[in-house]
Amino acid sequence: MFLIFETGNTSTTIVVRDDKETKFFYKVLDTQISNDNDFDSVINNLLSINNIDIKDIKKVLISSVVRRAKEMEINFCKKNNLEFFDISDDNIKLNFTKRKGMGADLIADTFNAIDLYKQDVIVIDMGTATTFTTVEKDLVGATFIAGFKTILDALSNNCDLLPNFEFKEPTSVLGNTTIDAMNAGVYFGYIGIINNIIKRIEKELNKKMKIVLTGGYSKLIVGKLDFDVKYIQDLTVEGIYKIYKYNNEV
Repeated sequence: MFLIFETGNTSTTIVVRDDKETKFFYKVLDTQISNDNDFDSVINNLLSINNIDIKDIKKVLISSVVRRAKEMEINFCKKNNLEFFDISDDNIKLNFTKRKGMGADLIADTFNAIDLYKQDVIVIDMGTATTFTTVEKDLVGATFIAGFKTILDALSNNCDLLPNFEFKEPTSVLGNTTIDAMNAGVYFGYIGIINNIIKRIEKELNKKMKIVLTGGYSKLIVGKLDFDVKYIQDLTVEGIYKIYKYNNEV
């Protein structure tokens, strides 16, 4: 079996799978695993409650955009005599060439998008940042904006009279309270930003693109854009696994 760590700036996705199916899939806030002891405890508990013996782990697959988290993941592997495979290693073989400076999450997203669709696809990954990764036959480029929750937090934290609030999907663009107005502005404004970036990418490339949505906040806008989209919850994790398989088959 394979143990997969996919770490972003807010949370870590922890997966155990074999070559046929996923055994378990959990998300843990990075604040819950901020040191080696906490990290080891969480992973060992997850394995235990799912009746998985660590001796049955064939390899640990690592994708992290947080240096400290990657250190903890590698330390865990070393303490448990587990071999690991880091997809951000420069020697890893990929199905595209333009990888310089790419984060591990974008590497996995791009690899999986090319594997699934071959060409002409925009992958929108909505996390702490929202990233647009554009592929023709090879990677063309990327576009970054602040993530949905990042904008929500910035609005509350930087405007003295605006409250902290729990986001609730608005039914109208016109709010009747301060919180309703904040919900409406962030939600519909964010949809507008995404629509506009897609339109600009298609105009610049002079072609229609397939649109793939992934990431923790992407469910909020499924069915709300001006484009047909494919929502794939585990695009990044599947990409990590596919990169490992690709490097052990080519």
